[in-house]
Amino acid sequence: MCAIFGIAFLDNHKFRNNNALSQLINNLMTECQDRGRDATGLAFVHKQRIAVIKHNVKADRFSRLKAVKNAVKIYADLKKVDGPEKLKMILGHCRQETKGTHKIKHNNHPIITDKVVGVHNGIIRNDDALFANYATVPEIIRKGSVDSEVIFRLIDYYSNQKGIGTKYGIIDTCNKLEGTFACAMVNKRDNDVLWLFKARNPTDVLYYPKAGVVIFASANWYIKRAIHLLGVHLSTDFGACKEIEYPPESALSINVLTRKAHRFNIYKTNERRPATTEAGVFGINYG
Repeated sequence: MCAIFGIAFLDNHKFRNNNALSQLINNLMTECQDRGRDATGLAFVHKQRIAVIKHNVKADRFSRLKAVKNAVKIYADLKKVDGPEKLKMILGHCRQETKGTHKIKHNNHPIITDKVVGVHNGIIRNDDALFANYATVPEIIRKGSVDSEVIFRLIDYYSNQKGIGTKYGIIDTCNKLEGTFACAMVNKRDNDVLWLFKARNPTDVLYYPKAGVVIFASANWYIKRAIHLLGVHLSTDFGACKEIEYPPESALSINVLTRKAHRFNIYKTNERRPATTEAGVFGINYG
């Protein structure tokens, strides 16, 4: 069992308090650590780069590390409203070790491939077989031993080499996975988009219109509790939330630039779900 969490900052969002953001990140990590205490990691997605920091310690210790404090100060700067350092989203993970020792950095999250950075909650049972099937493909060469790695290497490969885009890269990958998963990721080829996809593992997505942010986590009470802990003065910056519908066996793409989200099914056939991948598509205008 692990926890995933993150924040997407929609274009022209109103949340500009760096101290509040730092506290919110720490609160989300420490609230989520009851699902994973072996390692913690963060990815900061900017206009022109993604910065990742991770360590094999639980979240409340991770948040006190000097390197983490410096990373949050540098990379989570909401005052940079334009240019290459503009913050678009944050991905986070609290890991409970299953396969792959947490003492090896490659096994901890966020997982980094050539163009994809992602986090995963769950267990993939056929990762060894999938890596063996693609043993001659350079883009899918294994770097660690964690099962999660195969998810993001396959998506990276399918969405780029096969020229089908991230959406269908996710669908093709999900149809090959055996096990459980709830994931969040960004593709560097289009880092305006946060991708969420899950089979049956939990993830809740809350939209805060007043602040102009979308926050996700493995349970919505982690989010609500993290905001509550900011105190009355800071928590009022968020206002009321709206839950974005995100059922099992589906995916969400949230474009922070266009302020729109779309949902689609992750399975191609009706073996597990009656609807086609296109039947559930919807759009939300976050304006």
